[in-house]
Amino acid sequence: MLTVKGLKKSFGGVHAVRDCNFTVKEGSITALIGPNGAGKTTVFNLITGLLRPDAGDVRFKGEPLTDLQSHEIFHAGIARTFQLLRIFPKLSAIENLMIAQPGSEGMFDMFTKTKRIRDEEQTKHERAVEYLRVVGLEKKKDLKGGDLSYGQQKLLDIARCLSTEADLILLDEPVAGVNPTLREGIKKLLVNLKKQGKTILLIEHDMNFVMGMSDKVIVLDHGEEIAEGKPSAVKKNKKVIKAYLGE
Repeated sequence: MLTVKGLKKSFGGVHAVRDCNFTVKEGSITALIGPNGAGKTTVFNLITGLLRPDAGDVRFKGEPLTDLQSHEIFHAGIARTFQLLRIFPKLSAIENLMIAQPGSEGMFDMFTKTKRIRDEEQTKHERAVEYLRVVGLEKKKDLKGGDLSYGQQKLLDIARCLSTEADLILLDEPVAGVNPTLREGIKKLLVNLKKQGKTILLIEHDMNFVMGMSDKVIVLDHGEEIAEGKPSAVKKNKKVIKAYLGE
């Protein structure tokens, strides 16, 4: 579904990503891991058009992405979350999802209640409730995003990403800062989504979380891919152990 080939990005004299190559198979969970500063989020930004690569190629379903704007990449079928939560704190949980759905023009269009929005609003509302149910937040649908706990905001962020109905979901540290119980719940959620045919590429530092559910793990160090394969093989790789633990 996704092919990254020869990707490079520098900021001044710092090589954030250098000759990065990997693929993401449809219907899989692929984890992108590495020490702090390895270039993982920069790779996400290059895939989703927030940054332009200095060199290299990104293809989604065989089509090139590197010349597209971020909104064009989104409409092609790729959605993402960010390390720092970017929910709308003054909107309810369900409103956060409704404006993310395909066909929504944004908050202005939703609140001016044009005829098209009125005709579609009920369907969007029902769909948003269903995605909140998927992540276990249906009872919180009328609460403002800012009134949810941090863990619930994480779930809302994932639900909003899912509500876009994108074919490829990019999750940037989905369990960072959450308690062990919620972490296990998110793991089960992602595995169920894969069973339903979703394709997921995620960044995460929790190795137990990553190794317990990923079909493939890609390891970056100083912006360069140093290992790729099944979790059982990657965690024994000498380069990976050195990158995380040193000599």
